[in-house]
Amino acid sequence: MQNSDGVIIVDFNSDEELARFYETKTINGYEFYNNQYILIKHKEEIVDRYRWFNGKLIKLNKKYLLASNQFGKIKPKDNYQICAFDALLNDYNDWNNIVMIKGQAGSGKSLLSLAFSFSLMEKGLFDRIIMVSNCLVAKGSAKLGFYPGSRTEKVLDSFLGTFLISKIGDRSEIDKLIASDRLLLLPVGDIRGFETTKKTILYIPEAQNLDINLMKLILTRVSENTKIIIDGDIDSQVDSEYFEGTNNGMRRLSEIFKGEKVYSEIELKNIYRSEIARIASKM
Repeated sequence: MQNSDGVIIVDFNSDEELARFYETKTINGYEFYNNQYILIKHKEEIVDRYRWFNGKLIKLNKKYLLASNQFGKIKPKDNYQICAFDALLNDYNDWNNIVMIKGQAGSGKSLLSLAFSFSLMEKGLFDRIIMVSNCLVAKGSAKLGFYPGSRTEKVLDSFLGTFLISKIGDRSEIDKLIASDRLLLLPVGDIRGFETTKKTILYIPEAQNLDINLMKLILTRVSENTKIIIDGDIDSQVDSEYFEGTNNGMRRLSEIFKGEKVYSEIELKNIYRSEIARIASKM
């Protein structure tokens, strides 16, 4: 029976079982799918990490690094982040692939997504980052009403502006990126008729707030040589009942794309923002 988790743990109970695995590189009883991640566990410790691709186990590098002028040097903090680094840096089909990173607030999904995007844009592998979002307020919170200004100004006055300032810093830096056409902020309501250009990173943060039709609308705008990064928390941060359950776009995307060579999915398990944030996640 095929295991549906993006990252699974295979536990070898004895030294003999582990030795046999390293001799044969085969794991009996599992039906892996393309880009599924396998953590090898032995005596309560993760001893190795692999990605399954085209019928083979590909060993992961333990020394992944994202480096950019904007975010500095970032290394993975745990085994799940190692898998996320591998998925982001996988250039299958000239970067024309999708990485979905799930996890609670503070697990690092947005930081990794942005650090990766800026790192490869600074290296010249991509020309710009397009951020597409459904700019909802948090569930149960009050709306402040109409915001004056251009489309970009209105988007920056939504959660997306708060998000970018918290990650990048000064608002003026964001304005410079937008003015130089290296960053485009696009509300999902304006995406019909839009098409990505080559060498573009399409980043969809807070994607739990998309239904199936909106997610489909975004993905059908994608041209070749586009790297797609999707992050969100389906379990605890859906801000409208309309996007819950079987109508959720992230959930449906996972069902349709899982097993395709162009798709990877990782759920980050640990919260690193602060001890208070980690405890508060239990509320």
